[in-house]
Amino acid sequence: MNKNLQSLVLILSGLLITGMVYGQAGSVRGTVTDSHGESLIGATIVIKGTTQGTTTDLDGHYILASVPEGSVALVCSYLGYGNQEQTVNITSGETSVADFILSEDITQLEELVVIGYGTKRKRDITSSISSVKSEELEKTTQSSFQNALQGRAAGVQITASNGMPGSAMTVRVRGTSSITSSSEPLYVVDGVPVITGNFANGWADGTNTLSALSPTDIESVEILKDASAAAIYGSRSANGVVLITTKSGKSGRTKYNAGYWIGINKITNIPEMLDAKEYLKYGKIAWANSGNDTTNNYQAFYDNLSYGITREIADNTNTDWIDEMSRAGIVQQYNVSASGGDIKNTFYIGGAYREEQGVQLGNDYNKLSVKLNYDHNANKYFSVGTKSTMVYELNKRVPTGWAGGLGTAQSRSLPIMPVYDSLGNFYAPRSGINPVAYNADLDYGMHIYTIISTIYGQLNFTDWLSFRSEVGANLYFQRETRYVGTITQEKATSMDRRVQLNDLNTNNYVSFNKTFGSHDVSAMLGMSVQSQHQYESLFSSSDFPNPGLKNPTSGSVKTGSGYEAGHGFVSYFTRASYNYGGKYYATFSLRRDGSSRFGSNYKYGWFPAGSVGWAISEEPFLKGNRILSYLKLRGSYGVTGNAEIGDFEYMGLWRAVNYLSDPGLEISKVENPDLRWERTAQ
Repeated sequence: MNKNLQSLVLILSGLLITGMVYGQAGSVRGTVTDSHGESLIGATIVIKGTTQGTTTDLDGHYILASVPEGSVALVCSYLGYGNQEQTVNITSGETSVADFILSEDITQLEELVVIGYGTKRKRDITSSISSVKSEELEKTTQSSFQNALQGRAAGVQITASNGMPGSAMTVRVRGTSSITSSSEPLYVVDGVPVITGNFANGWADGTNTLSALSPTDIESVEILKDASAAAIYGSRSANGVVLITTKSGKSGRTKYNAGYWIGINKITNIPEMLDAKEYLKYGKIAWANSGNDTTNNYQAFYDNLSYGITREIADNTNTDWIDEMSRAGIVQQYNVSASGGDIKNTFYIGGAYREEQGVQLGNDYNKLSVKLNYDHNANKYFSVGTKSTMVYELNKRVPTGWAGGLGTAQSRSLPIMPVYDSLGNFYAPRSGINPVAYNADLDYGMHIYTIISTIYGQLNFTDWLSFRSEVGANLYFQRETRYVGTITQEKATSMDRRVQLNDLNTNNYVSFNKTFGSHDVSAMLGMSVQSQHQYESLFSSSDFPNPGLKNPTSGSVKTGSGYEAGHGFVSYFTRASYNYGGKYYATFSLRRDGSSRFGSNYKYGWFPAGSVGWAISEEPFLKGNRILSYLKLRGSYGVTGNAEIGDFEYMGLWRAVNYLSDPGLEISKVENPDLRWERTAQ
């Protein structure tokens, strides 16, 4: 058989097989309507377990072609409605009919939302709260839950200072609310207001204490956005409040989960920089425009190049400093968890390990976290439990921005300067514009240990009256070690800096929830005490007798310093809510905060708030409306405060002076007893 005949046979065979395959397929047609018979436009119908599907047209009709012969499961979905599944028998070459009638999905309105010192049904809320559930957070591969929140909560803007793992995050709830104080929201994890901020020294970009929280351990995040919702946290709520609830176990068979993923970190949108040829071209133009000598083929221009760069080096060098300082970093994460329990005891145990290489050389980040939540119901009257998170982080830091690293590579390093000289040593290592040399000369590590733990006990007097007491602690310990050798400077320097914060908190409150016919009443009354202390020590030295000695104790020139600060809050709060017939809502809250941060004349402040709501869709004239499933009109007003002004700002300070004529002390800052709360009304 010749080749042409072979080809013809193969083509005919392919066409025959194709015809047989299509001959074994059928189609499905039908309509999609709601429970009132109204057509649903754009509803999706797919074959279960595949991506093959279609959508309905303007009349709610659809046709799904090329459906395999046999029994096929179809799934119909539409935003705001519950999914519906049908099994259809497909006959070759024929069209089957499958109509769908979707019902409104009201489960979202019945979800419980954390509101601060309690929960409430989503449909009963009259203030502005955004809720993000664990399913959404687990879809991301970010190291911080703040990164995972990006784009998932309306009115919340989240930006990273840079692409370095563990770097500082900026979170703004409905914009910036303060000029002189912090604009970061208050974070509360399982009832514990946690430590936030950047406690790193200024040799590199800031760090993020909240990177300790693993998104895989979070059940939900609620963001209290308006004053009515946030005022229950009074003096610390002007920037919004982020409530984080971690996962708990459920009664039943123990469930095990394990996950692993791996990815690549890579710089995108790299700016286009001048190469060596372009740099020399424009450099010569600038030289000539300045009236300098251009004879002998710009030899005077080359003679005036800095850092010992000769004409030969300049004409034969083309260094891409961004490429030299960056890499495609590998990031991988392992996580495991187990949850379960019985009628009296439930538990959740989780662990995660993350290993990440940053995009800049030398930047590595490792995190190991362990989560343990346990609840015990002794009887219908009493229950106790604990929620604990323990995290260790190792951040190998590098300078960025104006401090060096990629910042230097983009703004100061010259493309006509080589990385290494002819002997293989770093070229001009002490020039300040060879970031590769500085990166090799730097050993900068940060070890961070974080514990967030709370223990609670709840006494249920009746099914509508209970008392809950919580004791929480957030412990944070950070050790920074930094060593710079003699490649980039004359004498090596070493630093050991340690920061410790102890934050203790207790909440005690009584809750009342009871329904009287069409009247639903709930109330809460409680008090809270919080105390935070910060300790810092810094020890540094230089001039080491041996390059192998890097600890500050080995240097011949030693310096040290210490720092200690602290503040406390004592608070009383109450909230009352009323709901009539699921149509008319009213909520009122009041908090009185006292803080050691403010002057003696303004230690305490009042923070009231109120909101009302009207579920218009529950009225007879809209009940059963085919267009609106749920419509609520609401309004709110509240007063919040900002206490993030620093410790002891109201106090007068003395400083030592050593004037030749009169050594002693003098006042450097006068006491201000009228230093008061920064209050915001919304």
